[in-house]
Amino acid sequence: MKKSKYYWLGSYRLEIGSVVNPGNWGRIIRMYAPQNNHSQAFIATREYIFESVRLKKFSDRPSRLECAFLCKTLQDAQELQKNRQIDLIYEVELLDDEKVFEADMALIDSGTLDSISAIEERANLYWNPSAIVKPEILTVSPMKIVGII
Repeated sequence: MKKSKYYWLGSYRLEIGSVVNPGNWGRIIRMYAPQNNHSQAFIATREYIFESVRLKKFSDRPSRLECAFLCKTLQDAQELQKNRQIDLIYEVELLDDEKVFEADMALIDSGTLDSISAIEERANLYWNPSAIVKPEILTVSPMKIVGII
């Protein structure tokens, strides 16, 4: 069976054949010290609201705190890289193709002026997508580097 290929951005150099485990974003969020940085406080709050909505209503979806985020196309990865200039783009193959969920990244990237209820509303749309503007793939599968762009 042919494995699906995706694109992943990472800030460190990896060799073809390397295996990357999911969950790095959650590790980063858990290390934030929100009292020292308002931007980090907003990001941590947003992620925990999304996680709360997921646990209450969409527990079959993968946690953003435990997954890896992928792009379906090279064009999407290159667009994302414009905001993450130190990152490299890797072509990856999932070791478990069954563990994927497609969501709308546009619902994540709003402003820092949202109320809690506005973030909860966006989280509900994110976990139950109907029209995806900016696709992102969430996976809890480890991924194997098969190419370096």
